[in-house]
Amino acid sequence: MELRELIGTEIFILSEWFSRKTKAKGHDPVVLHGVEPGGIWIESKSFNQKVLGSLETTMHPSTPVVFLPYHKIEAIVSEVANTLLSEKLAR
Repeated sequence: MELRELIGTEIFILSEWFSRKTKAKGHDPVVLHGVEPGGIWIESKSFNQKVLGSLETTMHPSTPVVFLPYHKIEAIVSEVANTLLSEKLAR
């Protein structure tokens, strides 16, 4: 799997820096819009709601995306098309 293959899909970013800036929880999904040598471009619902609040409006003519440098990212979580089963037996 390559990160570039995930462009346009929802992923999860684990980043203390990003969570502090957006007040987002680590499990909030973001949409990956671009991959560069120094980081990634993401669309974050939490960030965009914060932007709308600071502009004191309910809509904006464009959707902001955020550049997140790799050194600020602890982990990127995605999914693969395999069935996940619990190891606990149902009783």
